[in-house]
Amino acid sequence: MQYKKISDVPAEKWQELAKKNIYFGHQSVGFNIIDGIKLVEQEYPEIKLHIVEGRSLDKNDGVLLHSRVGENTKPETKINDFVNVIDHELGVIPDAAALKFCYVDANDNVNVRKIFDQYKKAMARLREEHPGLIIIHFTMPLRTQPISWKARLKSIIGREPWEFKDNIKRNQFNQLLLAEYQDKEPVFDIAGYESTEPNGRKKTFEYKGSKYAAMVPAYSSDGGHLNQTGQKWIAENLLLLLANTL
Repeated sequence: MQYKKISDVPAEKWQELAKKNIYFGHQSVGFNIIDGIKLVEQEYPEIKLHIVEGRSLDKNDGVLLHSRVGENTKPETKINDFVNVIDHELGVIPDAAALKFCYVDANDNVNVRKIFDQYKKAMARLREEHPGLIIIHFTMPLRTQPISWKARLKSIIGREPWEFKDNIKRNQFNQLLLAEYQDKEPVFDIAGYESTEPNGRKKTFEYKGSKYAAMVPAYSSDGGHLNQTGQKWIAENLLLLLANTL
């Protein structure tokens, strides 16, 4: 059974989830998500995850362990650090693990195919060496996409509007990840949720005849990090994925 809403999940399922060891490697938006989980727990007290920041596990913990990994703007360091934590620092292989990149990891100068190929190779090795580990793949978060009159003018006259490029790179990475893993392995499409308005409509922008996803402005106060509305929305959907997967 796949639960569609938090309120659909029975208390015993949350109790089962609380017994799992989960490792989450991230940077700043990851802390927003953790804050969102705590907000959801306030509304649904039957959800009682043991949330700990750190890089080591005990086999009997039953914990959502999370930590920073790597450096922002250097996605390769995040992949390497995530693998190192699982291989050498945790001490116990968790039931599930997830690496989340940050929106700053994609810009106009980034080769998203190279990043994705490195990520794919690293995750394949982790699966091979730790066959009981469930890897949850995250798409790359987005930013809001204000479309200024300058950007519109540049598009009209055929010049490259730099304002579009970073979000386009994020979309391109996400297309690669979804094509590889969707419907095959657990995927948390954070970009998909960030670009979905409360009424279900998608927030997009158009460039050279193609549409790309952008973050809904109501989910962020600075264009990238999640405000409380965004935190709760993303956390609810992540908790549903965990309940349905683990």
